[in-house]
This record gives sequence, structure tokens and C-alpha cells, in this order.
Amino acid sequence: MDANLIPADLHGADLSGRVRTSDPVTMRIVRGALPDYRGRKVYVARYRPGMSLNSYWDSGNRDYWTWWTPAKSLRYTVEQNGTPFDRKDFSAPDPMPPGMFLIQHAMRGESSYVVVYIA
Repeated sequence: MDANLIPADLHGADLSGRVRTSDPVTMRIVRGALPDYRGRKVYVARYRPGMSLNSYWDSGNRDYWTWWTPAKSLRYTVEQNGTPFDRKDFSAPDPMPPGMFLIQHAMRGESSYVVVYIA
């Protein structure tokens, strides 16, 4: 997969919310970062430097954060953080690392969705 095609395809995308799971570009990103995700709720949003990347269970909710680069098909999952026991607190860097996507896998009780953040 040509890494340069993905940002160009998404450049003019409507970033107001949910995208169809039949959209091949977005789903290439989701499948690359989260190969086991089989849900149907996928959103695209603008990357916000400094946003919290906290990842821990809280009352049945949790966010998993994954950085993915299509050029080498490498992914890095942000470790659990944000609790007093972890003594870690991660936030999104400024600027977004070039050639990478940030993917949030949000679990809300029995519901689950994915957000692909792009610069």
C-alpha cells in the first residue's frame, strides 16, 4: 500500500463525524491499526495537539490509543496510563508525527467505536 495515497484521499474528507465502513481508505487505516476490530462505528476527526491519551478502565469505559504508520505498517499501542497507580499521563504531541495516524478504540459499556484522527 502506498503510504502517500492515504492522507491525500482523506485531505478533502468531511471531518464532521461518522464514515461508512465501506469506505476503503478509512477502513485500510482501521484494519492496519486494529486488525481485530469488527465493529461498524467508525469516525474521522481532526487531530488536536495536547489531547489526553489516557487509557484505563473507569466505570465500564476505556479508550485504547494506537499510533499507526502505513509506510511500514507499524503500530504502537499506548500503554495503560492516567490513574494514580500508573503515575503516567500521556497527551498527544504537537505537531502530529508525520506519516502517522492516531486511532482511538473507545469502549462504552457494551458499545464500541473507532475514531481515526488525521492532521
